[in-house]
Amino acid sequence: MTVLSVGIMAVLTGVLSALNLQKDAALRYRAGLILQETLAETALTEYDGQPRQGLSSDGVFSWSVGGEPWVGAPRIAPPRREAKTEEDKEHVEARALVSNVLQVRVDVSWETSKGSRRVTATQLVHVRLAEETP
Repeated sequence: MTVLSVGIMAVLTGVLSALNLQKDAALRYRAGLILQETLAETALTEYDGQPRQGLSSDGVFSWSVGGEPWVGAPRIAPPRREAKTEEDKEHVEARALVSNVLQVRVDVSWETSKGSRRVTATQLVHVRLAEETP
């Protein structure tokens, strides 16, 4: 009887462990889908680099998006036009130093019984500046 009860306990422990692993995998999968969707949204819409946050529709996942100029991006040449005023000159010079490529970081996090979990991804996104023509 003792051997049988030890065997049953081992099987039940294995089943519970497998269920926990399956639940964790399902949550990671859903977090990955939210991550992909958010990255695609920043690439396909006019993302301006401002931080954004949100929750999934079921409230399980929270996400945040932040963008900053990409350090390795080439600098934009100033527009080929003459500056008429001193203020216009400053604008043309400042425009020459601006990069129109952002490094966007997306974080998706959720809580589990073992603590907080998180997945993160970065992506380069081209942003259209006001002076660029479509």
